[in-house]
Amino acid sequence: MADDLRQNSVPAEFGSQDGRLADPAFLVNGDPGEVAALLDTTSGPEARLAAAVYQVSADAHREARRVVRRQLLALDAARYGDRDLAARISAVPVEGEPEVWWGVEWATGSQVDSRFGQPLSGHTAKVTGMAPAVVHGRHCVVTGSYDDTVCVRDLATGQLVQDSRVPEEEIGGVEALATTVVHGRPVAVSGNGNYTVYLWELEPDPDMLQLGYSGHSYIGEYGAGFPSAVATAMLGGQPVVVSAGDGRVEVWSLSGTDIAYAHVWPLGGGRGSPRGVIRALATAVLDGKAVVVAGAYDGTLRIWELPDLREAKRFRLPEVGVFRLPAQIGALTVKEVGGQTLILAGVGDSLRLIDPATGRHIGPLPTGHSGAVEAMATGVAHGRPVVVTGGQDGTVRVWPLDIGRQLPKNPIAVLAFPSAVGAVAMAEDGRLVVGFGHEVAVLAPRWPVRKGTPLHGLTHHRPAPANSPRG
Repeated sequence: MADDLRQNSVPAEFGSQDGRLADPAFLVNGDPGEVAALLDTTSGPEARLAAAVYQVSADAHREARRVVRRQLLALDAARYGDRDLAARISAVPVEGEPEVWWGVEWATGSQVDSRFGQPLSGHTAKVTGMAPAVVHGRHCVVTGSYDDTVCVRDLATGQLVQDSRVPEEEIGGVEALATTVVHGRPVAVSGNGNYTVYLWELEPDPDMLQLGYSGHSYIGEYGAGFPSAVATAMLGGQPVVVSAGDGRVEVWSLSGTDIAYAHVWPLGGGRGSPRGVIRALATAVLDGKAVVVAGAYDGTLRIWELPDLREAKRFRLPEVGVFRLPAQIGALTVKEVGGQTLILAGVGDSLRLIDPATGRHIGPLPTGHSGAVEAMATGVAHGRPVVVTGGQDGTVRVWPLDIGRQLPKNPIAVLAFPSAVGAVAMAEDGRLVVGFGHEVAVLAPRWPVRKGTPLHGLTHHRPAPANSPRG
């Protein structure tokens, strides 16, 4: 009876408005002004949740194309913990646009109103690094953040498996993160703003071991006086960790139960100089030799052999812009493209393909980012090898790598997010993991993509954040 009284006390027009807001098609295709006018008139729980979902990115909805609005609404529904609503929003047809080919599986919701839905808890500061791992037989994603935590989440559900924190007296923020396996057990490695590299044991207990004081020193306004990049490799069946940041590169050998210090390469440059400030590392095998590739803020690309850090190659990328600024390298990976092993470098807002033998450029690819490329990952999606770039403009772009000698004119997908993308990773099954702002989201490819068929392009319609290393 009480429920009947509450329902009967709601004016009829409010019930009609509730029905409109609960309709995913109205949220996606309706006039943003008309939708916004109804957000404060809701009475039922379903409509209140829909209003909260719309409100999260309301500023973007006013200017965004409908296909972008669909993407953002599905993402925000997942941030509120309603995967069913996210799926129903993704299924809404948009005239002149294809169906959604990358669906939102789940997302954390640390920045949404916890009074609505059941949001997954997330980081409380920018997500700066992520990598896949298998923990206790479960496929997981490991994430690091400026909030000094390293989190492990189930890749399929987003549920938190464990949450480890840097000791309070040693806080400084996680700057970079990678994963590897030591004696059959998964571990994470992080470079931290307290000038230290950490090794995190992911099973059975989240114990943390300190690799040691790394010797990275503050060099002034560039904000990279700490190990701001880390990478892992296997040498003779043994894992090694490479860290870099402020003009030095270090190699750590994880042998037995000891953590053995190996080599240091000082790059120089002096206090306040951008020379040698490294923000991107990648390990690979070139000409049968294990190497590490490093990208510096002064536009220099270096290749060292492991483990002794003997310099094998050095290239200076062309200066960019009318002011002849250094081509700052924000992300790196090494991948086979068209039968040739190439370095893929995020340089400013572009993606460049570089021959590691000669330094010759193949490209650049027209990434379309309106802000710096901060993250990069490779994998297989829809049966095709791809490279994924994440930018400060809040977009993720997926590019095919089975391209032969002809560079693609269009990406496979362009995905919009409500804040800058600071980290990306790809799982073995093709799922895409994205760190945007404080949040983490997982998207999965939905339908096969015919070779050479571009997906719709999404434009986020918001100013790019300031180009700051800690932005």
